[in-house]
Amino acid sequence: MLTLVVLSMFLLVSGNQLVLADDYNEGVIAYNREDYVEAFQNFWQAAEAGDMKAQFNLGLMYENGSGVPQDVKAAVYWYRQAAESGYALAQVNLGLMYENGNGVTQDAKEAVHWYRQAAKDGYVLAQYNLGVMYAKGKGVSRDYVQSHQCFSLASTTLTDSEVKNLAIKNRDRVKSLLSPEQLVESQRLTHECMSNK
Repeated sequence: MLTLVVLSMFLLVSGNQLVLADDYNEGVIAYNREDYVEAFQNFWQAAEAGDMKAQFNLGLMYENGSGVPQDVKAAVYWYRQAAESGYALAQVNLGLMYENGNGVTQDAKEAVHWYRQAAKDGYVLAQYNLGVMYAKGKGVSRDYVQSHQCFSLASTTLTDSEVKNLAIKNRDRVKSLLSPEQLVESQRLTHECMSNK
């Protein structure tokens, strides 16, 4: 009897996850064919059920005004839902919203918080953004060692050549501000971080 109950619960949960995946996937298909109304409806259903990718996509739709009136506060809401669930893309976008004061009160410390969360998950653009924040002392104390480390990590793993070149350029600029001891420390931290992946 217990086995039947457990199996029934498993099928119920699995069935709900299939519906979630179907809603999300149907939303992606609709979005790609520029049927934003259907995409929004599918993403909404999946997002309300906790699908973090759907939550993120609703954030994008609200931020860009794709099929819905542009509403940056709604974008922040949905980015936060996905970010708090651990979705790195949403964490970066939420960080950008805080850094720029878009839909929220500008708060560099909160931006750094979200960039760090995404960077912990290995999202490379978050590393780049952290490098900028450390170099400028925005939301954190200015720290060229940390900045150099972030740019080094970004420059070795970014695939977009334009952003990768920016990371390399910024890494080299920051390098010129480091003492030999600081450079050795940054390189050690970078190597340590890359070894832990």
